[in-house]
Amino acid sequence: MSDNSLVNALVAAEPVGASSKQYANLPDLPDGQTADELAVAVNKSGDWVRTRLKALTAQGRLLIGRKKIKDLTGREVWVPAYKVLDEPSSSL
Repeated sequence: MSDNSLVNALVAAEPVGASSKQYANLPDLPDGQTADELAVAVNKSGDWVRTRLKALTAQGRLLIGRKKIKDLTGREVWVPAYKVLDEPSSSL
């Protein structure tokens, strides 16, 4: 998905109510982006992006996984990662 498509998908996603997600047993998604990375990519706040991610999840247009990043101390940690799909996935 191009950066323009990513911005358009995040902007077009209507916010929905919060939902509880567990990230411990998610599949690896090394090419996904964290909410913070998405916020930088679209020049919006993390809260704004997370609200849109919830909407994309409700639409079946978000692949959720995990990837390793280095935290501030240099340790590798697992964090949620996301990939916006062009079309809703029937397997989600």
